[in-house]
Amino acid sequence: MSMRAAIWALPALALFVACSEPEEPEPEEPPHPWEGHPLFAEHFFNVAHRGGGVDHPEMTMVAFENAIDVGADMLEIDVHMTTDGVLILMHDDSVDRTTDGTGAIKNMSWTELSALDAGYQYTEDGGTTFPFRGQGVTIPRLDDVLDAFSDKTFSIEVKQSDPPLVDELIAMLDDKGVAEQVVVSSFEDGPIAALREERADILTGLTTTEALGLYYLDDSDFDEYIPPTYYFAAPFQFGGLSLDQETVDKAHHFGLTVHVWTVNDEADMQTVLDFGADGLITDDPELLDTLLGSAGI
Repeated sequence: MSMRAAIWALPALALFVACSEPEEPEPEEPPHPWEGHPLFAEHFFNVAHRGGGVDHPEMTMVAFENAIDVGADMLEIDVHMTTDGVLILMHDDSVDRTTDGTGAIKNMSWTELSALDAGYQYTEDGGTTFPFRGQGVTIPRLDDVLDAFSDKTFSIEVKQSDPPLVDELIAMLDDKGVAEQVVVSSFEDGPIAALREERADILTGLTTTEALGLYYLDDSDFDEYIPPTYYFAAPFQFGGLSLDQETVDKAHHFGLTVHVWTVNDEADMQTVLDFGADGLITDDPELLDTLLGSAGI
């Protein structure tokens, strides 16, 4: 080979050597912080809000049983503590709206609460009939619900900010062996801060303060943002906020799973599905189940 030919061949040889070197493997993405938790599975969640209060008295055992029968795979429940340390389920701070009694739960004992008719106020026709009155529907204890539906996933909202409730809740979840299949939330920061400090291995939801921080997070702050947790129960409409595609995409960008509350209208349910949310919290799990079936989900 002439000297001129050899010189011209050098770039080609260098290119061949470069192309022959093995490519650097793509760096693997780190595992999701909650990988293995049921709420981060590839599965859309039909979440029964208060157990599904359309067809049965909300937050009662008969409501939970019906919700599971009609297609719910997750139960949303609210927890209070009695004066004698029993964890019970009810949405309101008092028993007035749903039972035949009156009074604040935090001032009542389990004996007093267990005597109330939790189906007393339920009506499907504006008060003409009350089909569950006198049918033995009572306020449920948390331990009984966890026992009855031990294979299900629970969204547990702490309704009282007193630290003893958080301590009792942690002990209950451990005792029943369900700490890895729940998410615990609260509108207030205090109970969630206490639970995270005590048990970082129990999944928590964004508090109201944290949710607003995500809602208003600007693109310029993305690089610095670290989610305080990875479950976002997003309101469909609440306090002037309306869920949109951007918010769902933003949450997914940071690895959060998004469940939307409380949606009972079929058209609104479809909107949530179109946004690509991961679950929907509804008082009507049967309607949602029918819609999911029609959509092949």
